[in-house]
Amino acid sequence: MTFWAYDNSCVYATYCRINGGEWKTYHDWPAVFVISEDGEHMIEFYSIDNVGNKEDIKTSYRNIDKTPPETSLEWEVFKEDWKWHIRFILNATDETSGMDNWVEFYINDALQDEFEVLHWPFEFIIPWCRVFKTVTFKFVVHDMAGNSAIELVNGSDIKSYSSSQSSSTQQTQNIWFLRWFDRFPLLSRLLGWFIW
Repeated sequence: MTFWAYDNSCVYATYCRINGGEWKTYHDWPAVFVISEDGEHMIEFYSIDNVGNKEDIKTSYRNIDKTPPETSLEWEVFKEDWKWHIRFILNATDETSGMDNWVEFYINDALQDEFEVLHWPFEFIIPWCRVFKTVTFKFVVHDMAGNSAIELVNGSDIKSYSSSQSSSTQQTQNIWFLRWFDRFPLLSRLLGWFIW
């Protein structure tokens, strides 16, 4: 934090303390001090001029948060109406400043979409296809102080997908999957292939 002090008779000193601690004296301006610990801090300060006039003590509160959110990510592959899907379950907490209510979803570092989170944990379902075994899914969350946390899943680590579908079932799924691509144009350009 930075303090400036002005007075017609010139300022003799500025005094400040943090969380009721020891008063520190500053004779040069701007007066600069650093708060590095996470949490809410109470800063008190005042100045005295060269003839001994003292201003009232002023108080300011600052919330410091340099710690990223704590996150966890689980996933499962399931079949519904003859189609395979993957469900991601993302949880995030931040005790100091609280969570921002948005999740960024990436595939191979290409942003696909942003989702507003009404409550945690956040569940996200997409259709599943073999091509996803070659990509990386990434979820990015932020706390209210701007700190970020990232959860990554390599498609090759997702083992539940069945490789024994018939050609007709595969073709039906491919048509449905390509329609889903319309929602994520960046993903479509990224993959740049045909599933047939």
